Amino acid sequence: MNIFIDTNVFLSFFHFSNEDLEELNKLSVLLNKKKARLFLPEQVRDEFARNRAVKIVDAVKNVRGAKISLSFPQMYKDYPEYAATRKAIQAAEDQLKRLNARVEADIDAVTLKADQAIATLFSNATTFPISDDILARARRRVDLGNPPGKKGSHGDAVNWETLLEHVPDGEDLYIISNDGDFASDLDPDTSIDPFLDNEWQKRKQSHVMFHKRLSSFFQQKFPEIHLASELEKELLIVDLANSSSFAGTKQTLRTLRNYTEFTPAQVNSILEAAGSNSQIHWIIKDTDVEPFFRQLINDYKSKIDQLILTRVLYRLGDVNVSTYFAAVFGEDSAEEEQ
Repeated sequence: MNIFIDTNVFLSFFHFSNEDLEELNKLSVLLNKKKARLFLPEQVRDEFARNRAVKIVDAVKNVRGAKISLSFPQMYKDYPEYAATRKAIQAAEDQLKRLNARVEADIDAVTLKADQAIATLFSNATTFPISDDILARARRRVDLGNPPGKKGSHGDAVNWETLLEHVPDGEDLYIISNDGDFASDLDPDTSIDPFLDNEWQKRKQSHVMFHKRLSSFFQQKFPEIHLASELEKELLIVDLANSSSFAGTKQTLRTLRNYTEFTPAQVNSILEAAGSNSQIHWIIKDTDVEPFFRQLINDYKSKIDQLILTRVLYRLGDVNVSTYFAAVFGEDSAEEEQ
């Protein structure tokens, strides 16, 4: 899965936005698990570095040095609640000062949560420099009035030309941008500009998809996943089901053991893999494997599909052949097996 995220999306995490940092954490999980590749043109990295401070200053300008003050008419001062109210206002002002100080320190140290999450993404992304050829093609695109971008601005054109050059032919691309330069006028939230769509299909023999927000991308691709830890868990379960080696199976199981809770669907998927993947059931009795499955069965027995449970118990040696065949193939098959 190839992903491009425009600079404005990264910068939105330093401004007023409905997006949660968990979206960036989920993207990190995809990159760490090698389930996605983040294309990071040098242009995006430079734009982010240039504009981070500008975004932050604009976002905090109404909070820096703010005071929580109220003017009370004389009549209010005759009531006992007045003193408590003044005390609460002073406490709130003191708390705001402390909050501002901590935020300012993290801004200066570049250690805001958003800074840390984006730095992790950038370190795991694939970065591409701006070549002279890319810059020349971007300038020509702007001169001709072709999207993406605004008249006189080359940034988006440079990014697009970088993607055209470096995304492998035949592979789809997801673009996430919230300023509309890549979006279709007909459907600016979920559709790519038709000119760009047509160009991409001709040049790359693949498709380009558009999302205005990172959250909408995850809503489409992983609609049931809300936390990065849950996404990692889901990807591990997929890896387990598709495991093709004993070593890989054991490594995945070791990581899954770090989790203390699973949904019923996740439990059934894990046990289904144990019953159907030969790489698992050949080693299911190993001392570093069997305890995990027995604990899972013990903790979630009432939530497990009975057919899946029978298959796993058979692999563990707790169910005989007749019971196994009866459950899997029906009573008649069990009688024939006998």
